[in-house]
Amino acid sequence: MVNDRRRTITFVSRNPGKAREVAAVLAPFGLGVRWRRRDLVEPQAATLAEVVRAKLAAVRDVPGYVLVEDSGLFVPSLHGFPGVYS
Repeated sequence: MVNDRRRTITFVSRNPGKAREVAAVLAPFGLGVRWRRRDLVEPQAATLAEVVRAKLAAVRDVPGYVLVEDSGLFVPSLHGFPGVYS
């Protein structure tokens, strides 16, 4: 992990496995990842962007650079279903 606060991102999630994956992806770029466990509410929203905005609003108290994530499975033959609800 990088000690320089400017080069460290706090990843907020309840899943330590995701934090390890993020750390592995960002390490080659010289970025450290600090994991902060928090159970974030998964809002029922129409888009992934809305979900991520809600998560970011919930972690405003975390200092420094913060990363949250959300994903969805969008199947073209099903017109994007299940999408954000997957």
